[in-house]
Amino acid sequence: MTRLVFALGLALIAVPPVLAPAFAAGTAQFSSPTPEGVKTMEMAWLDPSTMRITPGTPGTYMLVRDGTLYAATTAGGMGVHVVDLSSLGEMAGSMGADSGGADGQTGPQITIETAEEVTGLEATGRQEVVAGIEGELYEIGWIDSGGEHHTDQMVLTDNPLAVEMGQAFAAMAAATNGEVEPRQAAIVERGLGILRYGQAFVVESLTDESRPASEFELPAEPTNIGDMMGAFGSAP
Repeated sequence: MTRLVFALGLALIAVPPVLAPAFAAGTAQFSSPTPEGVKTMEMAWLDPSTMRITPGTPGTYMLVRDGTLYAATTAGGMGVHVVDLSSLGEMAGSMGADSGGADGQTGPQITIETAEEVTGLEATGRQEVVAGIEGELYEIGWIDSGGEHHTDQMVLTDNPLAVEMGQAFAAMAAATNGEVEPRQAAIVERGLGILRYGQAFVVESLTDESRPASEFELPAEPTNIGDMMGAFGSAP
Protein backbone atom coordinates (compact mmCIF):
# COMPACT_ATOMS: atom_id res chain seq x y z
CA MET A 1 0.00 0.00 0.00
CA THR A 2 2.86 2.42 0.78
CA ARG A 3 4.20 2.07 -2.76
CA LEU A 4 0.75 2.87 -4.12
CA VAL A 5 0.37 5.93 -1.93
CA PHE A 6 3.86 7.13 -2.93
CA ALA A 7 3.04 6.84 -6.61
CA LEU A 8 -0.15 8.75 -6.06
CA GLY A 9 1.55 11.19 -3.78
CA LEU A 10 3.76 12.45 -6.56
CA ALA A 11 0.63 13.51 -8.38
CA LEU A 12 -1.50 14.73 -5.51
CA ILE A 13 -2.56 18.31 -6.08
CA ALA A 14 -4.44 20.51 -3.61
CA VAL A 15 -7.33 22.31 -5.28
CA PRO A 16 -7.95 25.96 -4.36
CA PRO A 17 -11.62 27.04 -4.02
CA VAL A 18 -11.39 28.95 -7.28
CA LEU A 19 -10.83 25.67 -9.11
CA ALA A 20 -14.09 24.03 -8.08
CA PRO A 21 -16.26 24.29 -11.20
CA ALA A 22 -18.01 21.47 -13.07
CA PHE A 23 -16.17 18.19 -12.62
CA ALA A 24 -16.27 15.28 -15.04
CA ALA A 25 -15.80 11.63 -14.20
CA GLY A 26 -12.78 9.82 -15.57
CA THR A 27 -10.31 6.96 -15.38
CA ALA A 28 -6.52 7.02 -15.37
CA GLN A 29 -4.06 4.18 -15.78
CA PHE A 30 -0.59 4.90 -14.48
CA SER A 31 2.60 2.97 -13.82
CA SER A 32 5.03 3.03 -10.93
CA PRO A 33 8.10 0.95 -10.05
CA THR A 34 7.82 -1.58 -7.22
CA PRO A 35 10.24 -4.18 -5.84
CA GLU A 36 8.48 -6.70 -8.09
CA GLY A 37 8.90 -4.54 -11.19
CA VAL A 38 6.84 -1.83 -12.85
CA LYS A 39 3.14 -2.15 -12.04
CA THR A 40 0.17 -0.48 -13.66
CA MET A 41 -2.56 0.87 -11.41
CA GLU A 42 -5.94 2.45 -12.06
CA MET A 43 -7.84 5.30 -10.52
CA ALA A 44 -11.43 6.04 -11.47
CA TRP A 45 -13.42 8.98 -10.13
CA LEU A 46 -16.98 10.23 -10.20
CA ASP A 47 -16.38 13.63 -8.59
CA PRO A 48 -13.70 15.28 -6.41
CA SER A 49 -14.71 13.30 -3.32
CA THR A 50 -15.52 9.88 -4.79
CA MET A 51 -12.89 7.62 -6.31
CA ARG A 52 -11.67 4.06 -6.58
CA ILE A 53 -8.00 3.05 -6.81
CA THR A 54 -7.03 -0.42 -7.99
CA PRO A 55 -3.33 -1.09 -7.22
CA GLY A 56 -2.99 -4.19 -9.36
CA THR A 57 -3.14 -6.58 -6.41
CA PRO A 58 -5.88 -9.16 -7.03
CA GLY A 59 -8.89 -8.76 -4.77
CA THR A 60 -7.77 -5.42 -3.29
CA TYR A 61 -8.80 -1.84 -4.01
CA MET A 62 -9.16 1.50 -2.23
CA LEU A 63 -12.09 3.88 -2.07
CA VAL A 64 -12.34 7.54 -1.15
CA ARG A 65 -15.80 8.69 -0.15
CA ASP A 66 -16.61 12.08 1.39
CA GLY A 67 -13.09 12.65 2.67
CA THR A 68 -12.49 9.16 4.07
CA LEU A 69 -10.05 6.60 2.70
CA TYR A 70 -11.00 2.92 2.79
CA ALA A 71 -9.23 -0.29 1.79
CA ALA A 72 -11.36 -3.20 0.58
CA THR A 73 -10.24 -6.75 0.03
CA THR A 74 -11.89 -9.94 -1.10
CA ALA A 75 -8.70 -12.02 -0.89
CA GLY A 76 -8.19 -15.02 1.37
CA GLY A 77 -11.63 -16.57 0.97
CA MET A 78 -12.95 -14.63 3.97
CA GLY A 79 -15.56 -12.59 2.12
CA VAL A 80 -15.38 -8.83 1.68
CA HIS A 81 -13.53 -6.83 4.34
CA VAL A 82 -13.38 -3.01 4.46
CA VAL A 83 -11.01 -0.98 6.64
CA ASP A 84 -11.44 2.72 7.42
CA LEU A 85 -7.97 4.26 7.02
CA SER A 86 -8.91 7.77 8.16
CA SER A 87 -6.57 7.57 11.17
CA LEU A 88 -3.66 6.17 9.14
CA GLY A 89 -1.79 9.48 8.96
CA GLU A 90 -2.10 10.09 12.69
CA MET A 91 -0.93 6.57 13.50
CA ALA A 92 2.05 6.82 11.15
CA GLY A 93 2.96 10.17 12.62
CA SER A 94 2.93 8.68 16.10
CA MET A 95 5.08 5.75 15.00
CA GLY A 96 7.46 8.13 13.24
CA ALA A 97 7.83 10.21 16.40
CA ASP A 98 8.47 7.11 18.52
CA SER A 99 11.01 5.61 16.15
CA GLY A 100 12.70 8.73 14.78
CA GLY A 101 10.91 8.32 11.45
CA ALA A 102 10.82 10.84 8.66
CA ASP A 103 9.08 13.84 10.21
CA GLY A 104 5.98 11.84 11.11
CA GLN A 105 4.86 11.51 7.49
CA THR A 106 2.70 8.61 6.42
CA GLY A 107 3.71 5.39 4.64
CA PRO A 108 5.92 6.26 1.69
CA GLN A 109 7.46 9.36 3.23
CA ILE A 110 9.16 7.14 5.81
CA THR A 111 11.45 5.69 3.16
CA ILE A 112 11.30 8.33 0.39
CA GLU A 113 12.33 11.93 0.98
CA THR A 114 9.65 14.59 0.85
CA ALA A 115 10.30 18.22 0.07
CA GLU A 116 10.54 20.82 2.80
CA GLU A 117 10.87 23.63 0.28
CA VAL A 118 10.66 24.15 -3.48
CA THR A 119 13.46 26.32 -4.81
CA GLY A 120 12.28 26.56 -8.40
CA LEU A 121 9.91 25.23 -11.05
CA GLU A 122 11.02 26.09 -14.56
CA ALA A 123 9.75 25.06 -17.98
CA THR A 124 12.48 23.72 -20.24
CA GLY A 125 10.68 24.57 -23.47
CA ARG A 126 10.78 20.92 -24.51
CA GLN A 127 7.49 19.23 -25.37
CA GLU A 128 6.69 15.62 -24.50
CA VAL A 129 3.64 13.50 -25.27
CA VAL A 130 2.50 11.21 -22.47
CA ALA A 131 -0.57 8.97 -22.87
CA GLY A 132 -1.41 10.86 -26.06
CA ILE A 133 -1.50 14.19 -24.22
CA GLU A 134 0.96 16.95 -25.02
CA GLY A 135 2.80 18.38 -22.06
CA GLU A 136 5.92 20.37 -21.32
CA LEU A 137 9.01 19.16 -19.51
CA TYR A 138 9.71 21.06 -16.30
CA GLU A 139 12.60 20.96 -13.85
CA ILE A 140 11.78 21.32 -10.17
CA GLY A 141 14.35 22.13 -7.52
CA TRP A 142 13.65 21.22 -3.92
CA ILE A 143 15.26 20.74 -0.53
CA ASP A 144 14.59 17.68 1.64
CA SER A 145 14.25 17.54 5.41
CA GLY A 146 18.00 16.98 5.74
CA GLY A 147 18.83 20.14 3.81
CA GLU A 148 19.98 18.32 0.69
CA HIS A 149 19.18 19.92 -2.68
CA HIS A 150 17.51 17.90 -5.47
CA THR A 151 16.48 18.54 -9.06
CA ASP A 152 13.87 16.35 -10.77
CA GLN A 153 12.09 16.43 -14.10
CA MET A 154 8.37 16.11 -14.68
CA VAL A 155 5.90 16.61 -17.49
CA LEU A 156 3.04 19.03 -16.80
CA THR A 157 0.02 19.96 -18.90
CA ASP A 158 -3.00 22.24 -18.88
CA ASN A 159 -5.16 19.47 -20.34
CA PRO A 160 -8.50 19.77 -18.43
CA LEU A 161 -8.86 16.04 -17.82
CA ALA A 162 -5.31 15.81 -16.44
CA VAL A 163 -6.04 18.73 -14.13
CA GLU A 164 -9.22 16.99 -12.97
CA MET A 165 -7.21 13.82 -12.34
CA GLY A 166 -5.01 15.90 -10.05
CA GLN A 167 -8.07 17.17 -8.23
CA ALA A 168 -9.19 13.60 -7.67
CA PHE A 169 -5.72 12.71 -6.37
CA ALA A 170 -5.96 15.70 -4.03
CA ALA A 171 -9.02 14.18 -2.38
CA MET A 172 -6.96 11.10 -1.60
CA ALA A 173 -4.19 13.26 -0.13
CA ALA A 174 -6.69 15.01 2.12
CA ALA A 175 -8.24 11.69 3.11
CA THR A 176 -4.81 10.29 4.02
CA ASN A 177 -3.24 13.08 6.05
CA GLY A 178 -4.69 16.41 4.94
CA GLU A 179 -1.28 17.83 4.04
CA VAL A 180 0.00 19.18 0.75
CA GLU A 181 3.62 18.51 -0.13
CA PRO A 182 5.44 21.65 -1.42
CA ARG A 183 6.06 20.16 -4.87
CA GLN A 184 2.36 19.49 -5.18
CA ALA A 185 1.52 23.03 -4.14
CA ALA A 186 3.95 24.41 -6.71
CA ILE A 187 2.16 22.49 -9.48
CA VAL A 188 -1.31 23.69 -8.52
CA GLU A 189 -0.12 27.29 -8.36
CA ARG A 190 0.55 26.96 -12.09
CA GLY A 191 -2.94 25.53 -12.73
CA LEU A 192 -1.45 22.39 -14.28
CA GLY A 193 -1.83 18.62 -14.10
CA ILE A 194 0.99 16.07 -13.98
CA LEU A 195 1.61 13.39 -16.61
CA ARG A 196 5.00 12.12 -15.48
CA TYR A 197 7.36 12.57 -12.52
CA GLY A 198 10.68 11.04 -13.48
CA GLN A 199 9.87 7.36 -13.85
CA ALA A 200 8.22 7.08 -10.43
CA PHE A 201 4.82 8.08 -11.83
CA VAL A 202 3.82 7.84 -15.49
CA VAL A 203 0.27 8.23 -16.81
CA GLU A 204 -0.36 5.45 -19.34
CA SER A 205 -3.92 6.38 -20.33
CA LEU A 206 -6.53 8.96 -19.43
CA THR A 207 -10.21 8.93 -20.41
CA ASP A 208 -13.41 10.73 -19.43
CA GLU A 209 -15.19 7.39 -18.95
CA SER A 210 -15.53 6.00 -15.43
CA ARG A 211 -16.72 2.86 -13.68
CA PRO A 212 -20.41 2.29 -12.81
CA ALA A 213 -21.53 4.23 -9.74
CA SER A 214 -22.17 0.97 -7.86
CA GLU A 215 -18.43 0.23 -7.85
CA PHE A 216 -17.82 3.30 -5.69
CA GLU A 217 -20.08 2.06 -2.89
CA LEU A 218 -18.66 0.44 0.25
CA PRO A 219 -19.16 -3.32 -0.17
CA ALA A 220 -19.34 -3.95 3.59
CA GLU A 221 -19.45 -2.14 6.94
CA PRO A 222 -15.96 -0.74 7.57
CA THR A 223 -13.66 -1.53 10.48
CA ASN A 224 -11.54 1.30 11.87
CA ILE A 225 -7.83 0.61 11.47
CA GLY A 226 -7.09 2.06 14.90
CA ASP A 227 -9.52 -0.34 16.54
CA MET A 228 -8.13 -3.21 14.50
CA MET A 229 -4.52 -2.45 15.48
CA GLY A 230 -5.58 -2.09 19.09
CA ALA A 231 -7.21 -5.50 18.98
CA PHE A 232 -4.03 -7.02 17.54
CA GLY A 233 -1.95 -5.30 20.22
CA SER A 234 -4.09 -6.66 23.04
CA ALA A 235 -4.20 -10.21 21.68
CA PRO A 236 -2.36 -12.76 23.90
